[in-house]
Amino acid sequence: MKTRLARDIGEKQAAHIYQIMAERIWARTAGPGYERWMVFEPASEREWIQSWMPNAAAYVPQVLGDLGTRLKAAFQQAFQAGARAVAVIATDTPQIEVDDINRTFDLLNNGYQAVLGPSTDGGYWLLGMSGFQPGVFEEIAWSTSLVAEQTRARLRQQGLKSAELRTLRDIDGVDDLEGLWKDLGCGEGGKV
Repeated sequence: MKTRLARDIGEKQAAHIYQIMAERIWARTAGPGYERWMVFEPASEREWIQSWMPNAAAYVPQVLGDLGTRLKAAFQQAFQAGARAVAVIATDTPQIEVDDINRTFDLLNNGYQAVLGPSTDGGYWLLGMSGFQPGVFEEIAWSTSLVAEQTRARLRQQGLKSAELRTLRDIDGVDDLEGLWKDLGCGEGGKV
């Protein structure tokens, strides 16, 4: 649930908007050449998640902890399962396209060890790596506007050759929705 968005517009509307975003991203990121895993919580909702977001190669309950702990665990699980490259994406950035995913894996398969998709709020909507690098998730002020900047610093400190994708807007509050409408060329209230 998007807690800030829920404060702005109510829990029911926020849940509905989140559902639309997640479904859009799931539909738009399907492509050949890679497997998609769905990392979810709570663990008790596996059956519902499988029906809501079908056709994942794996459904993995999210570990407890801050965002860094959860991201680190997702990367570790995927690499332990034999992945050669892994990209984790946000489910609150509706402009993500399959081309973004393909570009990420092209970069990771051609000499780059990390790929970052920065967000307009200072975070990121994608992080990809060609190997498990737990140090990338240390010393990050999660859920702040410093996340992408600090992650870039961690990538440099780890000696990783990295690339960046386009900057996209994630949706945390009603102001982000208004910004998205402007990004998409829509008028006030989301009307074209």
